[in-house]
Amino acid sequence: MKKWKRYLGRQLIRPTVYAASTRFMVGLICVLLARLLIKTPQAASYAALITAAVFALLSWIAYLRLDGIKLPKFMMLRINLRKKPTRMYGDIIDYVDEQPQVTFEELSDTEKDICILGADLFCCVMFVIVSIFV
Repeated sequence: MKKWKRYLGRQLIRPTVYAASTRFMVGLICVLLARLLIKTPQAASYAALITAAVFALLSWIAYLRLDGIKLPKFMMLRINLRKKPTRMYGDIIDYVDEQPQVTFEELSDTEKDICILGADLFCCVMFVIVSIFV
């Protein structure tokens, strides 16, 4: 557990927030679809609890990957359907004062697993809260 704590830092905040927001939106869509399709009063609460259990399972898998077990990486695939446009770039001096932003693809495998673990734990807690109040 101590060996992966050295990777925690400010550069992992942005990828973790981005991953958590997309995962939360996907889970919220699943909960709303369950509420729409199942016509019982507690459908949204049960769907949110099941979604929280799925995110707990995914966070456990990410934690096991941090410990060295080779498990599949769920929800890490990024599909780029559109071609990047050609742009006119300015002079390099325009970007001297900006800090370089670390993207998810530039992180090491351990840092990616830490980001996924944080995002899945956040979504798990949020969907438990949603299941209580819905």
